[in-house]
Amino acid sequence: MHPPFVARDNLILAALRLIKADHYAADDDPYADDEAGYAAEQLADRARDLVAALDGAADDVDRPARVESDAQRGEFIKALRDLARFLADRPGVPVPRFESLTVFPRAATDAEERAMVDAAAEALGTTAAGDTHYGAELTFGPLTYEVVTVARQHMADYHERNRLGEEAFEAKRETAAAPNSGPQ
Repeated sequence: MHPPFVARDNLILAALRLIKADHYAADDDPYADDEAGYAAEQLADRARDLVAALDGAADDVDRPARVESDAQRGEFIKALRDLARFLADRPGVPVPRFESLTVFPRAATDAEERAMVDAAAEALGTTAAGDTHYGAELTFGPLTYEVVTVARQHMADYHERNRLGEEAFEAKRETAAAPNSGPQ
C-alpha cells in the first residue's frame, strides 16, 4: 500500500479552501456563503477519503486502475491556481520551503503501473528510473511533480517488516530462503 499522500494533500487543499472562504471572502461577494458551504462539504468529503485510504491500507493488494475525470482534473488545477493566488495576495502567510506533488498510478500489476509511469515521464519530457521505487519527476523551483510506483513485493515486505519487527522479519526471510534439508 502506498501512503495516502493524495488523500492527505486533497484534505490540505480543502482545508485551505475553507480557510479562504471563511476568513478572506470579499464583503461584497454574493457567492461567499455558497463557497463557504461548499468548502465545508469538500473538507468533510476529503477527511472521509483520507480515513478510507488509511482504513484500506492493509488490503491494497488488488488496486483498481485510477481514472481521473476531466472534472476532477479541472478542480485540482483550479485549486492550485486558487492557492497560488491566495498566497500571492497574502505575503504574511508562510509557504513550505520544499514540496512535492506525488501521483501514484493504480493498475492491476506492477508492469501496468510502470507503463503508466513511463507514459507520464514521456509527457514530462524526462525518463523514468528506479527499481523498487520507479518514477519520473519534473521540478519547478522548490516544487517537484512526481509520478511514482512502488513494487508490490517491496510494499508487502515493508508491511510485513512493520508487523513482525525487523529481527522476526529477517528470520522469516532466512527460513524461507534456506534449502529444504529434511527428508522428502
